[in-house]
Formats: sequence, structure tokens, C-alpha cells
Amino acid sequence: MLTYLYDNISEVLKNLRTTKEGLSDIEVADRTRKYGPNILKGGKKASLIFSFLKQFTDLLIIILLSAAIFSAIIGSYKDSIVILLIVFINALIGFIQEHRAEKTIEALNSHLPQTVTVIRDGNKKKIDSTELVPGDIVYLSEGDKVSADIRLIQTNELYTNDSTITGESEPQEKKALGRENRNLELGDILGSLFAGTQIISGNGIGVVVATGMSSQLGKIAQETTKVNVQKSPLQKETDHIAKIVAKSFVFVMFGLLLAYYLINRYFNLSEGLLFAVQIAAAIVPEGLPATISVALAIGARRMAKRKSAIKKLSTVETLGEINVIVTDKTGTLTKNEMTVKDIYFDGEMYSVTGSGYGSSGEILHNELPLGITEKRILNKFFNTGVYANNSDINYEKPNGPEYIGDPTEVSILVAAEKFGINTFKVREKAIVTEEIPFTSERKFMAKVIKEKGEETVYFKGATDPIISMCKKIYKNGHELDITPKDIHNIKNITDNLSSRALRVIACAYKKKDNKKIEGDLVFLGLYGIIDPPRAEVKETIKIAKKAGIRTIMVTGDHGLTASAIAQRVGLSENPKVINGEKLNQLNDHGLIELLHDEDIIFARVDPMHKLRIVKALQKMHNIVAVTGDGVNDSPALKSSDVGIAMGISGTDVSRESSDMVLLNDSYSSIVWAVKEGRIVYENIEKFTKFEFTTHVAALSSVVAGIVLGIMPLFAIQILLMDYGAETFSAFALGVDTEEDDVMARKPRNRKIPLFNINSIYYVLRSGIGLSIISVSVFLIFMYSNGWQIGVKPDLNLLFTGTAITYTVFALGQILNSFSLRSTTKPVYKLFFGNMKLIYAAIASIVFVFLVVYIPGLNNFAKMAPIPAIMWPMIIIASIVYLVYLEVIKFGLSRAKRIS
Repeated sequence: MLTYLYDNISEVLKNLRTTKEGLSDIEVADRTRKYGPNILKGGKKASLIFSFLKQFTDLLIIILLSAAIFSAIIGSYKDSIVILLIVFINALIGFIQEHRAEKTIEALNSHLPQTVTVIRDGNKKKIDSTELVPGDIVYLSEGDKVSADIRLIQTNELYTNDSTITGESEPQEKKALGRENRNLELGDILGSLFAGTQIISGNGIGVVVATGMSSQLGKIAQETTKVNVQKSPLQKETDHIAKIVAKSFVFVMFGLLLAYYLINRYFNLSEGLLFAVQIAAAIVPEGLPATISVALAIGARRMAKRKSAIKKLSTVETLGEINVIVTDKTGTLTKNEMTVKDIYFDGEMYSVTGSGYGSSGEILHNELPLGITEKRILNKFFNTGVYANNSDINYEKPNGPEYIGDPTEVSILVAAEKFGINTFKVREKAIVTEEIPFTSERKFMAKVIKEKGEETVYFKGATDPIISMCKKIYKNGHELDITPKDIHNIKNITDNLSSRALRVIACAYKKKDNKKIEGDLVFLGLYGIIDPPRAEVKETIKIAKKAGIRTIMVTGDHGLTASAIAQRVGLSENPKVINGEKLNQLNDHGLIELLHDEDIIFARVDPMHKLRIVKALQKMHNIVAVTGDGVNDSPALKSSDVGIAMGISGTDVSRESSDMVLLNDSYSSIVWAVKEGRIVYENIEKFTKFEFTTHVAALSSVVAGIVLGIMPLFAIQILLMDYGAETFSAFALGVDTEEDDVMARKPRNRKIPLFNINSIYYVLRSGIGLSIISVSVFLIFMYSNGWQIGVKPDLNLLFTGTAITYTVFALGQILNSFSLRSTTKPVYKLFFGNMKLIYAAIASIVFVFLVVYIPGLNNFAKMAPIPAIMWPMIIIASIVYLVYLEVIKFGLSRAKRIS
């Protein structure tokens, strides 16, 4: 296909057996079978076996493997087998969880829309980029990501970012050339676009010459097999915790060995080492990192249900920290269902009936249908809106018309259809000879149309730039000099429409002369286009405010329009509007001072202003989420803590630059994603506290046993506790539902680590408390059955005693899991909020009974059946532990309320 990059364009079309009318559906089907879908096949992924074996490289797993090997060397095969079994189960769980997490992100990313506009059977239509085939005629616009290698047929100020192919980020001008020099390098080819590059500005039309792995990007992909997977800050933090635990393993092992030596008169080195290694290994929380990943992946899946597609897991945790949302207006706070409602032309106001893109409706003057004379006068105005337009309406769709392009432009076409103009036929006859594309800096667009041998330039854009270029005004069928009074009236009408939350679009025209296209225009009139606020936004903004999240509107729209929408959605009763001109006059310090005002909104600004605002907010130590849809929004999206692109109205470039994509473009989805981020982090905190409570309690009990000369808990029982009795509850906590006040609290401070001082206090008091209660019940049982300190106990009696300790441990931790669901609410209000936790508790209790009472299994676990007479004491001890936890919770909660 490479030859097509150099041949004459007519030869390219001929060789590809296509025309400017595009391919037929039959031909597309044949070529799809021949060339396959337009996708890049990923580099060779690691095999499932390799991914599974990778689980054994974790530092904590290596510790357990070392303990198992050491146990086997000194002849303790049973303990070695148990540890190896635990390691295998943990590796299997970690492998499954990691695989699921990867699949979750892949599935979410597959939802990210990437469409392309093509001509097929002579009709313009939108298709998924994967459906492109060689020979397709493609429309290219600012912000598009190029989805295949394309030879250009027509261009208009077209510039691309070719860094994915050439490594150079400087904009590259592209032109529709007849033939290209075959000796040129890819970076010097002007007449072709390459898959993976991006349209920075301008527009054009081209023919697809190569797709998928046949494209230049595909050839690069064939050489690329590395996959760069970044760990999130939270995962790095848990890895840090794991390293601390690993170091603690060595300290605990030698500490236990020393204590064992000092207290045991008949010290045996191999026995002491085995004891120390097994206990130290048993208190290693080796499953923690994998569980974190799963919690994040589950959060990502939940967000997807709320129409928020997460592109990387780290975004989930960052969302929980967000305290400022910088949002666009159109499509995010509003519906983006643009409808022309008012028209100003020749000193008169006209109204337009109907809503949305439907063709039902009409143009009224003084609430009456238009007469023949009025229609003749307005024809020039509506034709201007049709000509200066890059959108389209495809009436060939079986399920009704398809509206292609910018919603504002589509609404103007719909209004023209209501007026009686067949927009398709009018534009089909028009010959476009030149075009000035719309940019956020320019704020207008223009097209030169050749009709009957004469060229006319049609303009459409914001009122200020259009009126600044006008020398005349169209009145009573004549072109008259525009006066200051005319300009004053036009601006008053613009302000009036804007104050009613209407977007205002001005139209003008001129006969083309030898001068530059801009300037010496004839003003025609104004469109007033409504974009009503989304129904749910007002309530969501209230929720955000209550959650300590500030929302700042930043829009390119007129200040009065922005102010009206801000009032309607509850951002501010008296918004203070700052425009781009004012912003340019402020230095960074002045902008920061301005941002302290809670009522500030920004209007008539461009994307680089948005970047300044984001950076200023970050200098104020805020965690900022920012929305964007245009190619120029990319710097702000990348600079923010969470960049949020629009899935419907956003460009491919903005989606590439973002961390999250709103599949419905709604502000409310951002707030619900923030809520989910908070829930995920809080669940991880709960799980971490729960996990470490077990290990602190176990270590405390072992230390007590060394002092007493009798073990209330063996290493194998600690392992069984970690992987049996408590596993179910731990995972249920990881997917816990939110607390009622999760969105009534301020965002968490990212400087406070996951395992902070409050978590440490909780783990120490709850773990040591559980140890004291469990060991006390153990000692009561042992003393009541004749055992005395310094006397070697009967083995069956000891195994019964350890079974009692194990059961108190298990029941205490089950109750602890319910108490952990809230830091303020009493436990009796928490039992039925998470049914998974109830099922987990039942599963844990069943596991305890199986281990304690099944012959062979209990002997393997160094336990014996518990006498029925001991069960009331076990239950009471567990309840005492719960009361202990709840009393502390109540005291801390009350002290916090008082302070």
C-alpha cells in the first residue's frame, strides 16, 4: 500500500477502485472480509502460566516459600505442606484478581467511542473507526484522531501532530498534492496522514490507503511488545507496607527465637527456629496488594455503570481526593440538545417552535406564521447558516435522520429545514472553494461558495468577532453602512438573548474580492440557541457542595449566558463573571486571589485560560478535576489531577489526553465517580485495619504464650484464620456499601497515608484487646481442667484449648468486621447494610465448625472438638470484645463531635 502515498491522487482512487462518492455497502463488506477490521493487534502478551508464576516473585510470597523450605529441611513436612498450600492458594487468588482487573480496564476502554465520518453510497455517515476499509472516503476535522493511513484529496488549513510516527511534536502542515517525491521520509510527506496522528486544526477529505497492521503505525506496533503498567500511588503505598512487613518478619523471627531461648529451659535450636519462622510467616499479610487491585477494579466497574469510563486504576483513588471540579457548560451542565429558539434579522425578532433536532416546528413573527414576503427576505439569512456549516443531516437512515457534527451547527440546519430549505440539496449544489475553519481563538468560521460563476463568503460565529469585521448591515433588502446605533442594538439583543441562557451565533456575508477574506462584511442577524440545563445537575451540585467539592464553570460562551446557567443550576445566586480579556490582565498571583471568591465563573475564555486556572488552583493546594472536549483542552486535561473528556461531544485528542471519559457527558457522572472513589478508599482502609488486627492479635497471643510457657495458638491456626475463617469477611469489607455521610465529609487529604496513626491505634487496641480476651478464655479452660503453669499439658487438652482460642478469635473478628463498617454508627445499625458481609459471616462460622469438629481435619490443624459447656463462654467473650470496640468507637465519636 506504500506506493499509494506517492502516486497521483487520480491513480490512487483508480487503483483502490473508489470514487469521491465513496464505496458501496457491498464493496465495504467484501473489503472487510479481505482486509479485516481496522485494529492494531497487541504485542504478544505474557502467557497465563507466566502470569501465574509471576505471583511467586512478590516479596511476601518469597518469605513464605523460604519458611516452607526451612520447615521441610528440618523435617516438619506437615507445616511445610500447609505453608506451600497457602502460598499456592494466595498466588491463584492474586492471579485471578489481577487477570480480572486487566480485563475490567480493557472492557471499560472498549466503551470509549472513536467514530469517523465517511461517504458511502454517496451519503455522509458516522461509523466506528474499526469499520474503515481501504478505499473509504473520510472527512477530517479539528480534534480527530487519524484512524488509518490516508491520502489527502482536499485540505483547508490542515495541521497535524505526527509525534506518534516521527517523534516531532511541532504541528505539520498537510496539503492535497497531486504526486509526492518517492524519496521522502514519512515525516516529510505532506499529502498523506498516518494512523495514530492527530488533527490539530483545519479540515480535509481523504481516501483510506491502509488500515490496521498494514498502516505505518501497524508496522511500528509489530516491533513493539513492551507493555508499561504503572502502579497507582495506593498500590505503591501497599507495596511499601509490604516491605515494612517483610523487614518486621526478620525482626519478629529473631525476637521470638530469643524469647523462646530465654524462657524454654530445654531449648532446641531447630525447634526454636521452626517455631519462630512459622509464627513470623503466619503474620505476613501477603494478600494485601492483590486485594487492593481488586477493590480498585470493582470501583472502576461501578463507575462504568454510572457512565464514567476509567482509563487507569489509579484514577479511582485520586477521584476520592477531588475538591475542585472545573467544568465546561455546554453538554456537561446542560443537555447539549441545541435548538434555535429566537432569530434577530433586519430589526425584527422571530421565534422558532419545536424542540431538539426534530423537524416539527415553524418560524413565527409576532406569533404568526411567515408570509411570502417575509420568507423571501429571510432566505439569505438561513442560507448563510446552511453554507457556513460543517454539520450534516443524513435522511437515508432507516430509523430516522442521523445528525452529524457539532450540535450548535446541527440546530441551525434544523431551523433552516423548518423554514423550508432542503439543506442537503442546497449544499450539494454549492461549490466550496475556500474555507476558514473555526478555532477557539478565532471564534468564527467562513466558507467561500461559488454559485453561478460568482463567489460569496459566508460567516458564522460569536457576535463580537463578527461585528468587528462588519462595515455594512443588511436592511430592507439593501446593504447599508453599519452605524454605532446598529452595533449598539445588536449588542443589546445579544445581551438580552444571553441573559436568558441562549447561545448567540451571528451571521454575515460578503462578495469575494481580491482582498483577504476577513473584513468588510455585511451583517445579517443572530441566532438565539437554547441549551437547557440537565435536570439532575442542580441537585448534584448541592451534593458536591456538601461534600466539600467546589464547582467552577469555565466556558467559551457569552458571560450573560454563563451567568444565567450558573443561577439555574445552583452554582451561585449572584455569579461574578470573569472573561478572557480580564483574565489576560491578571498575573498568576492576581488569579489566585480571584479564585478565593466562591462565586467566580469564567466566560468567553479559551482553553489556554483553562490551563492557567487549573494550575492556579493546584498552587492553592487543591486536587483538581477538569473537563474538556476540544483538541486545545489537552494541556488542561493532562495538567489536572483527573482529566475528564466528553465521550459524546469530545474529540479523539481530548479522550486520549484524559484519565476518565464521561460516556454521557454529564456533570453528575463526575460527582458520582468521586463518590465511588471515596467508597473504594474507605473500604480499603476497613480491609487493611481488619487484616492487621488479626496479625497483631495473633502475635500478642504468641508472646503471651511464650511468657506463660504454653501456646494458646499455633502457626497453622493463624494461617487457617487468615485464609479460612476471615477471608470471606475481608473480601466482603472490600466491596462494602457506602456510609450515609460519605458525601457529607470533606475530601481526604492525600498527605495522610493509608495506614496512618489512627489506623495504627485502631489495630493495636483492637488486636491486643482480642488477644487478651481470647487468651483469657483459653487460660480459664486450661486451669479449670487441671493445668498449671510450668506443667506440660495433656496434648488433647491443649488442642481443645487452642480450638477455643481459635474460635474466639474467629467470632471476634466476624463481629469486628461489622463494627468496622462505620466509625460513628453503633453496630446494631450496621448488620443488614451489607448482605455480602452476612453471607461471609455465615461462611466463616461454617468453616470454624468444620475445622474444629471434623475428625482428621481438626487433628491436622492441632485442634480438638470444643465441649458444649464452653460455647456460652466463647459467645460471651466474643460479645465482650464487640462491646469493647463499640465503647471505644462511641467515646472517640463523641469526643470528635465535642471538639
